[in-house]
Amino acid sequence: MPPGTGPEPVSAGSPARALVRALTWGVCWGVATGAIEAVWHLSSWNLPTTWATASGFFARAVVYGALFHGGWQLLWIGAALVAPPIRARLLAAGLSTIDALAVGILVAGTVTLHGVVTWRVGYHINDPWSSPALLAGIAAALLGALLLGCAAGWLARGALARLGWVRIVPLPLGLALYLAVPLGLPSPAASDTPLRVLLITLDTFRADRVGALGGPVDTPTLDALAARGVLFELAVAQAPITCPAHLSILSGTSPATHGVFANGTAIPTDLPVLAEVFADRGVPTAGFVAGYPVTRRFGFDRGFGVFDDDFGAALGDHRLTVRRLVDQFVYARGAPRERRGDRVLSRAIPWLDEHADTGFFAWVHLFDAHGPYDAPAPFGGSLAGGLPGATEGPEMPRYWPADHQAAADPAYWVQRYDEEIAYIDAQLGRLLDRLADAGVLEDTLVAVVADHGESLGEHDYYFDHGLHLYDASLRIPMLLAGPGIEAAARVPCQVRGMDLAPTVLDLAGLTAPASMEGESLQPLWTDGCPESGLRFSLAATVEPPWLPEPGAELALRSDGEARFKLVRHRRSAAELYDLIADPGEEDDIVGVRLDIADWLSESLDKITSGMVTEAPELTPEVEAQLRALGYITDGPRAPTGDDDSAGRPGDR
Repeated sequence: MPPGTGPEPVSAGSPARALVRALTWGVCWGVATGAIEAVWHLSSWNLPTTWATASGFFARAVVYGALFHGGWQLLWIGAALVAPPIRARLLAAGLSTIDALAVGILVAGTVTLHGVVTWRVGYHINDPWSSPALLAGIAAALLGALLLGCAAGWLARGALARLGWVRIVPLPLGLALYLAVPLGLPSPAASDTPLRVLLITLDTFRADRVGALGGPVDTPTLDALAARGVLFELAVAQAPITCPAHLSILSGTSPATHGVFANGTAIPTDLPVLAEVFADRGVPTAGFVAGYPVTRRFGFDRGFGVFDDDFGAALGDHRLTVRRLVDQFVYARGAPRERRGDRVLSRAIPWLDEHADTGFFAWVHLFDAHGPYDAPAPFGGSLAGGLPGATEGPEMPRYWPADHQAAADPAYWVQRYDEEIAYIDAQLGRLLDRLADAGVLEDTLVAVVADHGESLGEHDYYFDHGLHLYDASLRIPMLLAGPGIEAAARVPCQVRGMDLAPTVLDLAGLTAPASMEGESLQPLWTDGCPESGLRFSLAATVEPPWLPEPGAELALRSDGEARFKLVRHRRSAAELYDLIADPGEEDDIVGVRLDIADWLSESLDKITSGMVTEAPELTPEVEAQLRALGYITDGPRAPTGDDDSAGRPGDR
């Protein structure tokens, strides 16, 4: 052996010995990287730090790392040993070469793992199969890892041969520097006057459930918020469906402007949204959502530095790169499409703790009031004992489980819905108490609004929304509390969900984008409602193209001394209601007050002039997700008993 060429290679002996050697490298590497990542997250994300939770998280991270990297080694080294020419060369080259190849593959594989997850997998929200480009990219990354591993192993074989078994300890330290960078970064500096804004949107939450509005449910958190801020007694949504209603809230525009009428629609990229205004100001932004229709899949992550819409692994585990990758495939096409409020807050509260001193704009979305209603104990304790037996009653939503549909007792399900409301209020209490504990609640602008309501039997439409534009689906709670807001103020005049964004920006001292057509509501609680003037509120929903005769249903509300509402149906005559004399919308007076009907109809035509009311064509993946949530149901439903209702979706 010529001088300077290093020690003689030691024969690997057999394929089994080579595999054991590679597996040892993979397990040791996985343990080290898992431990490093666990420490990183425990220190930088303020995860629960009791001994039990921290040690459990640490142990799971180590196990995930060992399994993944051990399997990774078996995959590549095993594949190499299967091919006779490669196996012969590899075994003849000796243990040092196998070590070198193993380390090279591990380094390249680790970078590939983090790169792929960071690059695109997270965007696809439990459906990596929907993008051929993504699959091709993953395949290319795997091939690249093998080639890089071979190259790295060839270059490092001499150095590794001199290390002996001590090599297992120091080699992952290079990766530690990569993963531990956030530990060395300074925390964001707190400004003299940090902006703190917390936007909470409540899905499917009726206004008449709030205790402060005379509702039947005990809502101490919302009532306390109303006592120290302003409560809007007549707030209305712009759509009875999650995606378009949320877009109106976040963009300050009506459906006539933003053009989104149905779930499964990507929001316009040229429409400024609230988070972007705060991000442009340098305010840290984060969103924590609970339902599929407002995930990044449809563009709702715009403007957010952190956007958490991962419905898979539990708290902590969702941050681990290996678990994030596995979740994408484990839950593919059968993914969790929603999560409870406690899971949302388990992600949001640590981030808010971290940014309490520096300021923030955070959006927290709670989805629990969506059917089928199933509040956890103790909120569901009053109905312990399970579902009642099959009962005669109205037609229930078709996406509900069969046993839920069979229990068609309206009083039972109204109580179940109210339990969800109580649960949501309790979660809001947890969130606001955490801000109080951090000493920043009084300095935080808290805005609470629902996207839409829920029909509990009004107009013979049971436990659903999206089909009609009656007030059961459009009246929403809306409250504001914080700096610059008068305590215990009430605004009796009509306001709109789309007014929230410009109001928040006004209170924060920021200029609203010109695209926002909503109005700041601050004058209403400082100067009172105007004695004259007219404020229209438009609401719209669209029958999607996968059902017969798609079309739009529109509603226009007037506000003032006389308050009327015109509902223009898809394929039938319009209805008109006097909302002061008939708040339940039970007496259609369109044939009696033709003057009002014509006036509102002309106003509606002007407001919606040029509006394109088309729902999107859905990809199979999006359609499957929406169908599972009840946004799409096949077959006829007859909530009003007329021809106009046949074949409509259970659009929520």
